[in-house]
Order: sequence, then structure tokens, then C-alpha cells
Amino acid sequence: MNAKIGALMVSALMLVAIVPAVGVASNMGTQVATVVRAGAYEDAQENYLLARAALIQVYSEWLSASADFLRARVKWRGNRSDQNLAELVQAGKTATLKACDSIIQYCEMLSFRVEATRGLSDNEKTQLNDEIGSYVTELQAKRVSVQNAEDAQQLRTAAGDLWRYWLQIRLRLKQITAQLMVAYANSVVQRLEAFAGRIGARVQQLKDNGIDTTALDNWLNDFNSKLDSAEQKISDAENRVSQMTDNVTFIDIFRIATIRVIEGISYLKDALSRLRDIVSDMNSKGHTVTLTGSGALIAHGSGSANLSGTGLVWVKAIENGTMIVSPNANVTTNGVGTKENLENGYVEYQGIGSARVTGTDITVTLSGSNIILYADGTGTVTLTGTGTYRTYGENKYANGDWTSVGTTANLATGDASTG
Repeated sequence: MNAKIGALMVSALMLVAIVPAVGVASNMGTQVATVVRAGAYEDAQENYLLARAALIQVYSEWLSASADFLRARVKWRGNRSDQNLAELVQAGKTATLKACDSIIQYCEMLSFRVEATRGLSDNEKTQLNDEIGSYVTELQAKRVSVQNAEDAQQLRTAAGDLWRYWLQIRLRLKQITAQLMVAYANSVVQRLEAFAGRIGARVQQLKDNGIDTTALDNWLNDFNSKLDSAEQKISDAENRVSQMTDNVTFIDIFRIATIRVIEGISYLKDALSRLRDIVSDMNSKGHTVTLTGSGALIAHGSGSANLSGTGLVWVKAIENGTMIVSPNANVTTNGVGTKENLENGYVEYQGIGSARVTGTDITVTLSGSNIILYADGTGTVTLTGTGTYRTYGENKYANGDWTSVGTTANLATGDASTG
């Protein structure tokens, strides 16, 4: 009997000893929320905060039940009567049920957080919520087994089963939590990139009109430097998420990933402050710039891309590539290649390794393989071939594949359609 009771103690007390705590990362969304405000996400954030408060309450109830369990154990050790044993088993059942409730509530909070996370497509949210829902269903079934246990042996078996299932899913729940942090941070990066694309196009327009833009250029360089630093931190966090592969080290890796995201958010706040300074200065001088309606796209693949709009087109990499741009575009290229002025005024580049194209109402046509493409600002992008893409609109995000019939994305809205 002593061995059985001892096993019950372990199951009841250790089960929630590692229930994911509500840490600092849970509130990161509020730090730069003004960059990506949208009604649907604000509503989801409210639901998430309510679920988070409910988790804190349930966790508090588990702590109280655990304290009662410990007191019952001390009492039973002092007098191992049948009555004290019955009280101990009941206290163990209550503590185990509260442990299960805490895990279920954490899952439900995580599901609300999925809905509140900008940067995830509807498809990604559905997949994550279906996965989390399957965990909740299994946990609820195991909770029933604990509730129905009639003696110490049955309770020990049910609690042990619950404990083993928790060991199966806790790593994955932490992975999802880390993925949500990274997705949100990346969405802020891309929104700021989209704004910068519009501002850069406007600055180039001023420059083409003979206006001195030295100060604006310096501010933009400072903004881009901060944004680069943020991206490096967030990329490091994303890499660490993929390293969360075992039940022994994942907590430490998660902690470091959280720190990296928080550091990235700090750089993003600095970049946002610089962006506001730029817009304020431009508006004060009558150089009005509009940021609403800005979005971004990231695409990797082979085939062709046709872009039209205002902002920045950044070809980070391309092999065996050809790029044709409209005559009003400002182009900077890297790598060995050729440049040819076409009869219609357009300019064709071949054999380039990368390129940055800015301007207002420009068109860019790309073809090649292993293309890594970023588009920031307003307009549309049509991708044809094979590859993947992700959009960051004002309040809509999408991800998917290039197709042979063509996929068209609207930068401003984030919507994408095939055909």
C-alpha cells in the first residue's frame, strides 16, 4: 500500500509542477500593437486575456488543492487509519483533477492566443486549433477516468495515465507557444517593412524632383539598421524553436527564445519611433506620405513574378534570372550581369545576383530559379511556377504555393487568389 500511495503522490504533485507558466512573452503583443491594430485581432486578444485570467485562477486552485494534499499526507503518516487514507485519496483526486483542469485551461488559452496572433494565415490557425482541440479532448477523457476512480489503485492508474500523456504533449505545447511569439514578431517586422517601402518610394520621388533628402536618407538608414537587428534576434529565436526536441532541455531553449524575441521587440520599438520621426518631418515640410494600405509579401520559388505598385521590390537572390523594370524605377543591383535599355523605355537586367527596386507606380517582371523575393508597399504580385509565399496585409495574412496557372496577391489586403 505504501508504494502505491507513494506513486499517487508523485502523479498528483508533479503533474502541474511544469504546467507552462504565464510568462512575460504572453504580453509581448501589447508592446507594439499600434503597428498592426485590427478589430478582429483586438477581439481575439480580449478573449485571450480572459482565458489567461481563467488559467491563473485554475492554477491558484491547484496550488490550494496541492497544499490540502500535503496536509492530508502528513496526517496519514501520523495515523495510518482507514479514514485518514480515504481523506488522502480524496485530496489526491482533487489535486489531480485541478492539475488536469490547469492543463486543459492552458490549452484553451493557447487556442485563443492562436486566434489573436497576427502573422498566421487562416489555414495555419485551423491546423493549430485542430491539434490543440485533440489534446483537450484526450485530456477531458482522462479527467473522467480520474473522477471515476473509486480507490487508491484506480486513482493511481488514472493519474499515471494522465501524467504520461502530459509528458507526450507538453513539449509540443511549448513549441506552439514559441511559434506564436515568432509569428507575431515577424508580422510586426513585415508591417514596418511595408511602411518603409512606401516611405522609401516617396523619398525617391522627392529626390528625383531635386529635393535634398540627405536627412531622410540618414533616418531611413538608421531605421533599416534597427529593423535588421530585430530580424536577427527573431531569426535566432525561430532557429531555437526548431531545437526544442526533447523533454529535458526544451524549457531552457524556450527561455532563450523568449529572450531573443523580447530583444527583437525592443529593436522594433526603436525602429517604429524612428519611422514616426520620419513621417512627422515629411508631413511638416508638406511631403505627405500615406502609410495606410501598405502590406508585404515574401516568396521563395522558381518561375516568374510580375509586380506593379508603389514601394520596394527586393530580389534577395535569383539564379539564371532576368528582370525587366519600368523606366520610372530606381534600381540597384549586385552581382555580375548585363543591363540593356529596351525600345519601349523599359530596362532589362540579366545575370544579376540580387536587386533593390523602388519607386511610385512601377512595374517589375522577374523570371528565374531559386528566387527569394520581398515586396513592400502597395500593389499586386502575380507568381507563376513552383514555390511558396506568405503575405502580410493590414489585417489579413495568407500563405500558400505558387501554381502553374498563377497566384496573385494584393499587398495592401494580404489576400491571395489562384488563377
